[in-house]
Amino acid sequence: MTSSTGSARTAGHLKTKATAALLLALWAAGAGVARAILITAGLLDVTTFVIGGGVSRAWSLLEPSIRRALAAEPPVSGRPLRVLPAGLGGDAVAIGAVARARAELGAEPGTGLGAGPGAGEIQPTPAV
Repeated sequence: MTSSTGSARTAGHLKTKATAALLLALWAAGAGVARAILITAGLLDVTTFVIGGGVSRAWSLLEPSIRRALAAEPPVSGRPLRVLPAGLGGDAVAIGAVARARAELGAEPGTGLGAGPGAGEIQPTPAV
């Protein structure tokens, strides 16, 4: 039979291990995002990165490791990088999709989706 003190110690130890594993995972994820930023900056000469979607939801947890990784390995160009969360947070993708659909359907903002000319019709996108 295990004493309540022993159970409490075991639970505390497991909590400590879980917390350490979570912190390691967050640091690894932030380093991965930083690596993607550095590769993109090097290939496309981009200096401003806006982080959206699910990553932006965890911004407060990931930002320190992203910044640390970027400081440890600056871009090849030597130009400073700006990295910030999307102002729309996790809703950025959905809002962008709605905006694109409205533009494709010719809807005017505030009039309802598909209120413009040809409402309800889906036109193929011309080949480039």
